Amino acid sequence: MKVEYRFTKDELLRFANIFDNAGQVFLAGLVDCSVLFSN
Repeated sequence: MKVEYRFTKDELLRFANIFDNAGQVFLAGLVDCSVLFSN
């Protein structure tokens, strides 16, 4: 399975701001998962 990230950092930050804490937790979860699966 190939995953391509097409978001810029600014777009991710804007997304996080829209959803406030929920968005930031969601993005943090994605980062945690990517770290786990990269090992």
